[in-house]
Amino acid sequence: MTTAINTENESRGSPQDHLEDLLLELLPLQGPCDEEEYLRLTDYTNRLVEFTDGCILALPIPTDHHQAVLQYLFLAIHSFLHPLGGKVHFAALRLRIRPGKFREPDLILLRSAADPRRQNRYWLGADLVLEVVSPNPVRHAICAIEI
Repeated sequence: MTTAINTENESRGSPQDHLEDLLLELLPLQGPCDEEEYLRLTDYTNRLVEFTDGCILALPIPTDHHQAVLQYLFLAIHSFLHPLGGKVHFAALRLRIRPGKFREPDLILLRSAADPRRQNRYWLGADLVLEVVSPNPVRHAICAIEI
């Protein structure tokens, strides 16, 4: 048995319903996916998308306030870390937390730019990961769960 979000093209009224419809349009239900499918998906999209154990997590677009906080933190950390040979990036750069789990943190840094965890397609770890959180964070999972 598969449990999934309603995919019918019916007109629904609430902002939550509209968001779910939009997510389904952008990331249609295909059932659980594996890491390589997630990586292929995120190689070719400009959407913020995370992955946990077969489920795609579509993240909301950041607000102006969120980006202002992120910019301040990035510039402060970059000005400190860069002269020391470190590397800091802002979203969207994938971080593999463990097999089956990827995140796109707001800021991710390594004290050494030569650290072998720094890979081109995604990082295998970090010395520090920062997430700017909103008062009401919203995450939407797009997956089918086998029961």
